[in-house]
Amino acid sequence: MKLDRNIYEVSVVIPTYNVSKYIESTLESVIMQTIDDFEIVIVDDGSTDNTVELCKKTLETVNIPYKILRQSNSGVSVARNRGIDASEGKYIYLLDSDDLINKFFLEKMIYTAKKNNADIVFCGFDKIDEQQNLIEQYSSLYSYIEGELTGIEVLKLMLKEQIWICTISGIYKRELICNNNITYTPKCSNGEDQEFCMKNLIHAKNITCVKESLAFYVQRDSSVSYSGSLKKFNALGATRRVINYAEKESDDKNIVQYLKYNKYQKEFFRNFNSLLKYSPNSEVIKVINRNKKFINQLKKYKSIEKSKKEMKFSIRYRIYVYAPNLYTCILKKIYNR
Repeated sequence: MKLDRNIYEVSVVIPTYNVSKYIESTLESVIMQTIDDFEIVIVDDGSTDNTVELCKKTLETVNIPYKILRQSNSGVSVARNRGIDASEGKYIYLLDSDDLINKFFLEKMIYTAKKNNADIVFCGFDKIDEQQNLIEQYSSLYSYIEGELTGIEVLKLMLKEQIWICTISGIYKRELICNNNITYTPKCSNGEDQEFCMKNLIHAKNITCVKESLAFYVQRDSSVSYSGSLKKFNALGATRRVINYAEKESDDKNIVQYLKYNKYQKEFFRNFNSLLKYSPNSEVIKVINRNKKFINQLKKYKSIEKSKKEMKFSIRYRIYVYAPNLYTCILKKIYNR
């Protein structure tokens, strides 16, 4: 990716794959933006429906620069990488093809980025259903940062789950991504977004935020997060890659320790508990409980935190490591109440 491609203030990169039901709404939310110094880069990952035709139909009548690139089905990570490489903005924004943004999103994010010469700017994001009914507000779970912080400071807050940056809630300076050769990991279908974000945070010098929810994550039943697929656990591989990356690139030993001894465990239980909640009869549960690799990794990354909250988590950890079937039965009963 070339550094000298700074024609626009921001490039909106949208990977698509068989999203004919959603893509028009997503594009409309981008078209309605209150600034015009941006481009749209669509990378279609081998759709077999009329996604590409709908993109062309929606964009050809508006005065917004756009590109539509097509590739054989290679996965969302490859599509995002290609979109970033083809983009020509000072900042890069990655929007999923079934999510939405507030009409002031780009204006407020770019204003804040330029005002602070920020490497990354993030905002809140709310979770909504397919009828756009509110499910969960960012402010009910997380907070915002005050002023400007370094990437390491923000990463520490993320690891403690005091704040959160997801794919659709952050914009990244092109130089940050280019200078550090950060890309999405191909064939990773869960956790690749957090891997990309955290690698950027390790290098970022200046991060700030817009203190309101400007992005909307649309929860769909078909999402990997809510399925019974083993792909959920790709997030563990992503976490291991972040750990290895931090060991090489960061001088902050506390970050490396926290990634090793807290992030990996939490990622495992977040996905395993989700599996029990949304797909309690999935055969994947048995596969995981019988697989010693998962338990050995959990033992390797045993938590060293002693806070009250972490001690409660440690109890769950001990039950699962020594009696995975018992842990499974207990959680199933809790979720069936």
